[in-house]
Amino acid sequence: MNEFINPINILYLFVFLFSSFATIFLINVIENNLNKILLYIADTYIYFKMLFSDIHSFFKIKGFIINKVLLFKNLNEFQNITEEFYKGKINIINHDFIKKLLNKYFNNNYDLNNKDIRLLINYTYDNENYIFYYSYYTPIKVQKKIKENELLDVDIEIPYPMYNEDILKLYRENIIRPFYIKKDKKISLYSLFKVDSKTLGKIKLNDECRTKDLYKIIEKHRSPFNDYGILYHMPIKIKWILNDNNIIIKNIFEDIKLEIEYLNMYFDENECDFFIHKFISKNINDFYITEYMKKIIKERNMNMDQIIHFEYHKEE
Repeated sequence: MNEFINPINILYLFVFLFSSFATIFLINVIENNLNKILLYIADTYIYFKMLFSDIHSFFKIKGFIINKVLLFKNLNEFQNITEEFYKGKINIINHDFIKKLLNKYFNNNYDLNNKDIRLLINYTYDNENYIFYYSYYTPIKVQKKIKENELLDVDIEIPYPMYNEDILKLYRENIIRPFYIKKDKKISLYSLFKVDSKTLGKIKLNDECRTKDLYKIIEKHRSPFNDYGILYHMPIKIKWILNDNNIIIKNIFEDIKLEIEYLNMYFDENECDFFIHKFISKNINDFYITEYMKKIIKERNMNMDQIIHFEYHKEE
């Protein structure tokens, strides 16, 4: 008994009793003020979330920023020509511009008949990364009637930079549209891309679910217009997406099956029903244009002095 009653044991007992009473007191306080405590935690969380959101917005990069530009003379051979775009003297991109670059960087060692000649433009717009292709050969062909039975091919050119606040404002007002559509026609291409083509869903490659690894790759090709280059007449070839992002398949020149579904359904007035908006390709040389996109654009081709047709799939 005397061994138990010693200063050390008394101290241990005091600490135990104090801790027990303190724990009981704390539990009672929490139980009686649980709602207040939860509200305080929630308010604190919201405060810091808003604070960090303001900080992020302050440092967010606005506008168009060029990251990298590659000039391809065929499927695989390219030169990094980013410095040309850093000089700040480019206003438009067209065939003449591409030919000058080919002459400069490949010393005339190229074949203009190669249908994989392209610019790959990697850029950032409002803090989001995108990829845009300017193709020397585009599947959206436009011809202008100059006489009754005479047609002239229209050289498709795009502004540079392709996107800025003024251009986006026109787009939101449904003014940016393929130039073969009359300007006085009320159209809804903005709705086609910003609503019906808004969100990617399931992605399959050769019947294998590849949503996890292909979603972000496909997503970065959509552009701020969400049109995958179509409004600038520059849709993307499936072969480029796979090749330029090192997506490995057995043979890149064999037929493949790529299926992409959107989460947004569209209403067909003729069928009086809703349908899943999707893209299905069975050939690697196909361009990324869904049947629904082609249908809408063709229906609104009201400018009769110009003719549009899609070379949607053509064996090479």
